[in-house]
Amino acid sequence: MTMENDVVLVTDAGSGIGRGGEAQAFHEGITVHGTTAITTWPQEMHIVFDEDLPPFPVQEAVTRVWEETAEGRRLAHLHEAERMPPA
Repeated sequence: MTMENDVVLVTDAGSGIGRGGEAQAFHEGITVHGTTAITTWPQEMHIVFDEDLPPFPVQEAVTRVWEETAEGRRLAHLHEAERMPPA
């Protein structure tokens, strides 16, 4: 896993984000405690539910916990907390 860019843009019509759309992940931080690494970042997605309507924005905070193994770092835990835009 590397995070060389501050912003990652993902566009995929076949993804789980509606009928297509895009997601932006903003590099926030990596904390290492012994053999455990914790990555955190905010992410914003614009989901297309209906082609006649503008994309629906969804924000979330993403945390991943990685453990060092003989095969390299392995994902041990993933947490995503969605925050809907104000009405």
